[in-house]
Amino acid sequence: MAEVRLENVCKSFGDVKAVDNISLHVKDGEFIVLLGPSGCGKTTTLRCVAGLEHVDEGKIFIDEKDVTDLPPAQRGLSMVFQSYAVFPHMTVFDNIAFGLKLRKTPADQIKERVKEVASLVQIEDLIDRYPYQLSGGQRQRVALARALAVEPKVLLLDEPLSNLDAALRLQMRAELKLLQKKSKVTTLYVTHDQVEAMSMGDRIAIIRNGSLEQVDTPERVFNHPENTFVGNFIGSPPMNMLECDVVEGGSIAIGNFTYKLPESVVKAIRKTKTSRVILGIRPKNITITKEKRKNAFMAKIGVIEPIGEELVVNLTVDGKLLRVIASPSQDLRMGEKVWLTPDSRKIHIFDKKTGKNLL
Repeated sequence: MAEVRLENVCKSFGDVKAVDNISLHVKDGEFIVLLGPSGCGKTTTLRCVAGLEHVDEGKIFIDEKDVTDLPPAQRGLSMVFQSYAVFPHMTVFDNIAFGLKLRKTPADQIKERVKEVASLVQIEDLIDRYPYQLSGGQRQRVALARALAVEPKVLLLDEPLSNLDAALRLQMRAELKLLQKKSKVTTLYVTHDQVEAMSMGDRIAIIRNGSLEQVDTPERVFNHPENTFVGNFIGSPPMNMLECDVVEGGSIAIGNFTYKLPESVVKAIRKTKTSRVILGIRPKNITITKEKRKNAFMAKIGVIEPIGEELVVNLTVDGKLLRVIASPSQDLRMGEKVWLTPDSRKIHIFDKKTGKNLL
């Protein structure tokens, strides 16, 4: 097993800075997810670790060894690609054994190791088949087995589940996480799917425009986002963001209404001396009622989306869109005016200029 350390890594393609001064420490045996929208630089970061892209600046260490200028074969890692990249002319056995044969491993050891990893990923009964005879999920398992067969220090996974259907993707998420815990291999996993990231990662590294926005546990990035981007990106529906003016008496103005803030929040705002903030509140942390309540503000119901046991209620507040999770038992109708009460314990206050969380 091994630690992975990136120190001020930069990579550009022409005028486009794909990786912008990223520093990241992946602990021994950790499962860390690189998460972000398409084109944010997460795959390029992974390819830099793999040695498939040469960094313009910075250093990469694996187990305290500087591998920045080493070719991929000398870094002690394996990579599973989005397309799986299994060899179509080889059987499952030969696909898994490929890396071992390159290392001139004795035949009896190859046979034993292939049997071991095939059992680990539950494809031991498929070793005589060819890739065209396998499902997408089975081919993905072959790619994983091939990567694990050489006992890498580090396993790199580039959106390995994106080509699977929703049901199989759900199943494979759980299997992959279990497999990683059994093998104890240090793993870097790239995805743009926040559900994958939240359910699989020990920690999540959120990337935007080539830069790290936050590196933390799934619980922390959800409940304590460091800025508006993280708050908006994590969660479905996303966090509501309402621009507000700070007014006297420890309140903020939301349209024609004022919302009284907890004293701890007021103190945090006063330290920054800002007059304009963004109120962040998750849809499930807002109570919707037809009767006026204390410290509530009015909104108008737009589209109502039934999603099984819940409703996603789209509303407008002072012309801005806001979403609330409600119960189907509530008699809510389009065009109706209702009152919204945020849970003061669950609110976030972001600086309007910097986007940083003030709490």
